[in-house]
Amino acid sequence: MSSPEDADTPLVPPAFVASVLSLAGPAAAAWIERLPALVAAACARWTLVVDGPSMHGVAGLVVPVRTADGVGAALKVSWPHDEAVAEAAALRCWAGTGAVRLLAANAPDWTMLLERLDATRSLEEMSDPDRAVELAASLLPRLHVVAPPEIPTVRALTERWIDELAAEWEGFGRPMDRRLLDQALATCRGLGSEDRTAVLHGDFHYANVLAGEREPWLAIDPKPLAGDPAFDVAPLLRNRWDDLTRTGDLVGAIRRRFDQIVEVSGLDRERARAWVVARAVDNILWATDNADRDLALAERAIAETLGD
Repeated sequence: MSSPEDADTPLVPPAFVASVLSLAGPAAAAWIERLPALVAAACARWTLVVDGPSMHGVAGLVVPVRTADGVGAALKVSWPHDEAVAEAAALRCWAGTGAVRLLAANAPDWTMLLERLDATRSLEEMSDPDRAVELAASLLPRLHVVAPPEIPTVRALTERWIDELAAEWEGFGRPMDRRLLDQALATCRGLGSEDRTAVLHGDFHYANVLAGEREPWLAIDPKPLAGDPAFDVAPLLRNRWDDLTRTGDLVGAIRRRFDQIVEVSGLDRERARAWVVARAVDNILWATDNADRDLALAERAIAETLGD
C-alpha cells in the first residue's frame, strides 16, 4: 500500500467514476465532483489521515486511513442508492460478529469508518473451492441476527416481484421455462409473505468475505434485507462459477455445492432451494434486459437444476 504522499494516485480512481456513471448516469456527476470534499470532511470529523491508494466496488469508494492514535481503518463513501440505505444499520447489528466492524457513520454524507481488512485476500481467490464454500457458509448463521425495523424487508421485495416478474418474462421474450417463473411467484406469495425477520446480507458471495486480523474471515459490503435466512444462499451458488463448469458435470456440481452450503450453514434445505430459484429467475430477467448472456446462462442452469 502506497504512502499518503503518493500524489500520482488519484483519490477517486477513473474506474470508479466510470462505474458510478454507468450505474446512475449523468446525475452522479455532481456527486463525483464532491467526493474529495466528502473524504476531507470525514477525515476532519474523525481525525483521520489518508494512508494509501483508494479502492472501490461498483458504488462505494474505500480510502485506507489512520486514526489519531495510529490505527489503520477504512473510510467508505457510498453513492446514495437504495441498496446501501441500511448498510450501517446491519453492521451495527452484527457488531463485528462475522462481519467487518463499524467504527463510526455519518448518514447525511453516506460515509462510514470501518475496521481495516486485507483487501488483497478474499474467499474469491482461495485455491481450494470446497474450503471457500465451507468458510463462507459457516459465516451465514452468525449474520442472521434479529433485524431492526429500519432494514428493508424481503416481503416488500417479493411484493414488487409479484407485480413485475410475469410482465418482464413476457416482455423479454420468455427467457426461461414458464414453470420456473411460476415457481418463483409461488415462493414470493408463500415464503415471501412470512416475517422471518433475520438480518440478511443480501449479496453474500466470496469476494465479499475478506481476511482480517481480529477474525480470519469477515463479511463486508452488505445490501441488507430483513427476512428468511434461506434467502442468502443464492449468490454462493452463482459466484466462483468456473469452479463448477470445469468439473465437466455442471448439474452435479451445482447440486453438490448447494448440499454443502445448506449442510454447513444449517439452513432449511427446501426454503433455500425455493429462494435460489426465485432469485435466479429475477437475475435471468435482469441479465436478459442488460444483454449479460453469461449471467443469464449461469442463472438458468441453477434454476433448472434446483427447480421443481
